[in-house]
Amino acid sequence: MREFQSFHPIVNLLYFATVIFFTMFFLHPIFLAISFIVSIIFLIKTEGFAEFKNRLLFISIFFILLAIANPIFVHKGATPLFYANSNAITLESCVYGVVFALMLVSVIFWFFSFNKIMNSDKIIYIFSSVMPTIGLMISMILRFIPRFQLQLKKIINMNKIGGNPYKSNSIKSRLKAIFRTFSILVTWAFENSIDTANTMKARGYGLKNRTTFHLYKLEARDIVFIIFIVLSLLLNLALYNFLDLRFYYYPEIAPLKLSVGSILAYGSYLLLLLMPIIIEIKEELRWKLLISKI
Repeated sequence: MREFQSFHPIVNLLYFATVIFFTMFFLHPIFLAISFIVSIIFLIKTEGFAEFKNRLLFISIFFILLAIANPIFVHKGATPLFYANSNAITLESCVYGVVFALMLVSVIFWFFSFNKIMNSDKIIYIFSSVMPTIGLMISMILRFIPRFQLQLKKIINMNKIGGNPYKSNSIKSRLKAIFRTFSILVTWAFENSIDTANTMKARGYGLKNRTTFHLYKLEARDIVFIIFIVLSLLLNLALYNFLDLRFYYYPEIAPLKLSVGSILAYGSYLLLLLMPIIIEIKEELRWKLLISKI
């Protein structure tokens, strides 16, 4: 997603804020299905299929646990499937569990893409003039997690030299290796935080009238994209409310409404989510066309 990443940080932030807002509050199954599918395509385009595949196992376990948890703890609904310890496991609670898990997984996928597109420079640029401390905290959190994971991989790989202690037959040896890894990781985190604090102090962070350097400039394409996002946001909210597309799962699952207006709402929502991918594909085709002319 190089082309979308090259847009102004305000455009990137506005797009992800809109998409995550709709994903969290539109619990309509078709809207959720659109968001889920596009979030996967967006993530694969952003970080590649190999890295996405590495996340699948964790996400799948998370999805299953969430989907199972709702019918176990919530017994609302008019259609009991069976009884467990005198508690009804209903069709509505099972469906809502799947829908809720789908919503959370979609939001996680969007946040993964957000983390790739919105680097620390963009976060600091957006919040530096309004909330510099919060901007710095968000930037550090976004940077810390991937750096923490990378450092953990390095430590594990170093410990595997000369034999893998994590797969030893002795439980004592395994625990010793895990404790040593954790100890090295915590030490690295403390040292890294001290270095960061010293660097920030040396650069004068927090001093009055301190300025920041950036190369971001709001261009015509950014303004067009902002107008498109705002119009799409208003259109989708209007269609969602005026066509009464609100969907409910209790006490009975509501029937799906298919009309000209609802199809227009689904289409405009899909177009909003797909727009960065369309721009990316268009630029890739343009680049290939220019290469072919050489």
